[in-house]
Amino acid sequence: MLAAALDQAPLTITSAAVESEAENPSAELLARWFEVRLGVPVDRVVTDGPVVTAVRMGTADGEIRIDRPEGPVAHLAIPGQPNRVLALKVRTTAELIAEELRRLDPDEIYATALRGRT
Repeated sequence: MLAAALDQAPLTITSAAVESEAENPSAELLARWFEVRLGVPVDRVVTDGPVVTAVRMGTADGEIRIDRPEGPVAHLAIPGQPNRVLALKVRTTAELIAEELRRLDPDEIYATALRGRT
């Protein structure tokens, strides 16, 4: 959804923030990936969670934002476009592990995010 939002709004990203409960590995990975790919500082904001509850990307025209304060529904806001409601299922740990096991080749994007450079 984040990539689709950037495709719809080809704006220069100047800042970003990832919001989730403390020590959420998905949020940490997403924040590092943003830093590498977007070349901007990324704030980590601690919320009650239990998942990534919001992602914000700052632009000169306003903020691109995906909010998921609770449950399987998220809200997407893009400057100059109407807000949208999105289905964003919270997956179980078993579903996440099964997805990872389907891909056994090296994950270069993950490795790059962990290294913190391109």
